[in-house]
Amino acid sequence: MAKHNVDTVRRVNMVAHYLVQGYTRKEIKDSCTATWNCTPKTVDNYIRSAYGQLKESLSENLEEQMGWHRSVRLRMFRERLSFRAKVLKDASMSTYEKSLALTRVDKSIDNVISDMARLDGLYVERTELTGANGAALFPENMTINFVSSGNNPFTSEEQIEKIIGNHGSDGA
Repeated sequence: MAKHNVDTVRRVNMVAHYLVQGYTRKEIKDSCTATWNCTPKTVDNYIRSAYGQLKESLSENLEEQMGWHRSVRLRMFRERLSFRAKVLKDASMSTYEKSLALTRVDKSIDNVISDMARLDGLYVERTELTGANGAALFPENMTINFVSSGNNPFTSEEQIEKIIGNHGSDGA
């Protein structure tokens, strides 16, 4: 019984290694069924277990990395705020020099805040979606169905017209 468990763990680890290397499910199945003389269903179970292990491992590492990046950004934020306060108090700097320094520091502070928001998943990068050869992904005469999740459901085309203000209509 113990030998069986050791073999299973070894096989799941090998499948996880294949997954990390980018092998397809079919390639893994073909290789494992031939090498270990087992059924494709058994290999499916190994793949499922390996995915679970990888997911758990990646989520732990990701949380660790996110925590480190957050702490670095917080330290940078505090340093820049401290520098900003020093610039404001510095009597030896001219108004022009203070203005230049504050502009740079404020931009840096904005960048740190943006980075922190991205780490927390609050900013989503904008992506243009196009079809083949740069063509529009969605047809121009696409129908949009509004779904309400609140107390004020969209019940008529008049209400919808008020909200979108005839955008995209050809005046008909």
